[in-house]
Amino acid sequence: MRARKIKLPLSLDSLLATLVPGRTYTVQVLSLLYEGGAQAIESVLDQARQMGAIEVSGKNRGYRKRYWLRDDFRPNVTTRRTQPAEVSGMLQGYDLMALARLAQLVRRQ
Repeated sequence: MRARKIKLPLSLDSLLATLVPGRTYTVQVLSLLYEGGAQAIESVLDQARQMGAIEVSGKNRGYRKRYWLRDDFRPNVTTRRTQPAEVSGMLQGYDLMALARLAQLVRRQ
């Protein structure tokens, strides 16, 4: 795996969104994707482990720990809305014709 040109900002949410269930990762591989050093990535992985989102293997495969997303952990699962949204006030700064004006400004070829 090659390092990214523009590395992703390191946060717990972005890390959990990137991990694919069933695939193992090392700190060294994740440091190619995210900003910060190996210690910062390891601290975020430790937070995720304490939260119950990921599992950690021991140092049984050489000297690197392996991390993987648990199969039963689903971050940010959204459900379908069952009733109409309620608007409690007037919309301000919302222009219905903005898209129509923008489409008319585009030059046709």
